[in-house]
Amino acid sequence: MAKKKKKKGLHIGGYTITPLGLGILAGLIVVIAAVAVLAATGRLGGGDSVRRVVINVTEAPTEDPNPTATPVPATPTPVPTPSPTPEPREATVRVLGEITMETDLLKSAYDRQTSTIDFDPMFSLIRDVTANADYTIADVEGVMTTIAFSGEQNRMLTPPALLRTLGDMGVDMLMLGNDHALDGGVNGLKNEIELVTNAGFDYVGAAASIEEKVTPKLVRINGFNVGFVSYVEALNIDPASISAGDLAYSVNIVSRSNADADVKALRQAGADLIIAIVNWGELYQTSPTESQDTIATYLASTCGVDMIIGYNPATVQAVKWIENTPAEGIPEKTLVVNAPGNFISAQRDNGMNCGYIFQFDLSDENGQVVISNPTYIPTYVICYEDESGQNQYRTVAVGQWTDDTAGNLPDGMTYGDLQYMGELWSQMQKVMNEGQNIAEIARE
Repeated sequence: MAKKKKKKGLHIGGYTITPLGLGILAGLIVVIAAVAVLAATGRLGGGDSVRRVVINVTEAPTEDPNPTATPVPATPTPVPTPSPTPEPREATVRVLGEITMETDLLKSAYDRQTSTIDFDPMFSLIRDVTANADYTIADVEGVMTTIAFSGEQNRMLTPPALLRTLGDMGVDMLMLGNDHALDGGVNGLKNEIELVTNAGFDYVGAAASIEEKVTPKLVRINGFNVGFVSYVEALNIDPASISAGDLAYSVNIVSRSNADADVKALRQAGADLIIAIVNWGELYQTSPTESQDTIATYLASTCGVDMIIGYNPATVQAVKWIENTPAEGIPEKTLVVNAPGNFISAQRDNGMNCGYIFQFDLSDENGQVVISNPTYIPTYVICYEDESGQNQYRTVAVGQWTDDTAGNLPDGMTYGDLQYMGELWSQMQKVMNEGQNIAEIARE
């Protein structure tokens, strides 16, 4: 009988523990021992004595396989600054006849009850016509000053109260450089300049200093830079009565001036167009004198002014063009208004109780300033006695009344005035046609 093979392992009584079982048993013994140690040290189970250890673990970010790009702020598209709207390049300019405030006119404007002077009624029937332009030029004969001066024969003083009335009529510029400019001396002229400036008018023909005299006179009219020069052929007083220093800047006497240099200075200062205003000629003449023609030709063909406006004759003279030889700084032609007559005057002789408002347009043709549409509006001064026996004077636009009947006439105008104005309408056209017949007659 074969001998039975004995199993490997630990034999306890009738039991045999295999090597695997021994390993498991040893592990259990180790675990039990560890639990016993923890229990003994108070590290097992709950209770206040248990210290909790918390470990904060920051997880590494998970990389997105399809990352979204971080948006970059868009650079704003710059908004262009809008270009300013250009100024209009069209203008209508009107030139009034002479304003001669003689003694009879001053009496009619004086209110004895209030001791004030009011010129408004004289122009109440024509105010709408004078204001109907973009720019209006006027000439006041007789220095406007508050400074008293001797009442020597033929020296003219015009009360500055006229300035308010002229402003209400739409006048923008005053010609101060006439033959009566120094009737009140240099101080009177300086006072006039101050009063005119404070009243808001542009002016030409006079200066309060040598610095002002040499400063180019530029006026902005509806986008055009219009330059002005002004001269007087002769003074009402003896020039020797004014010191040489004062005479050098106060007014521009033709024979003592350098118009060519004046015009060039204006061109260099940016003038688009140059207008010369000249006090010239002889009183009561309906045709230009030889000296008027000489001065006009010099200003046009040598100096290069674009237009000439003449004052002093107190009568109506024709309008004409002077054709120039083309050259740098010289226009092809120059418009000459020899004399527009009287706008207001106490004189009643035929030819001295009337005048015209001259009108022209400025336009821009391919960067070139053009004078066009020369027009004249005949005016007449009616005269009548008021209830007190005082003469009253009113300037009217002839063409506004020639078709009316006596029943529609304003106070002071008679049927005889209507008949006379009808004749005047024809006479003025005859005088203007003696020139080149370049200006159209108009009613208002």
